[in-house]
Amino acid sequence: MNWKVVLLLAGLGFTAYWPALNNNFISDDYVILERVNTGGLTFAFLFEIPPENFRLTSYVAFRLLKGIFGYRSEFFYVFTILVHVVNALLLWKLISLITGRAGKGLLAAVLFVTVQNPMEAV
Repeated sequence: MNWKVVLLLAGLGFTAYWPALNNNFISDDYVILERVNTGGLTFAFLFEIPPENFRLTSYVAFRLLKGIFGYRSEFFYVFTILVHVVNALLLWKLISLITGRAGKGLLAAVLFVTVQNPMEAV
């Protein structure tokens, strides 16, 4: 593992998304929080209301994070930034392996970790 790349991507990711930490929950966060709060959430429930079946990991993460941190949104944001940085590291490694050039992988990872939506244009 190249720790310089890890630190670079982590620094860029946290710099890009740090301003979000003072936001509260937004839009469908409240819906997910309410559903995990009721205790009636089952695996089958996710298949009753489309497109909730695509949000299984969101429900698991929200349930765990709410159980640990309560309704402190900044911890939810830090967790998602960490997941984003890990994904950027995986992208860097994948592109580097496929192309045989670490520079291309690093460029892709830097763009991925810093460019906000819509990323399709990149």
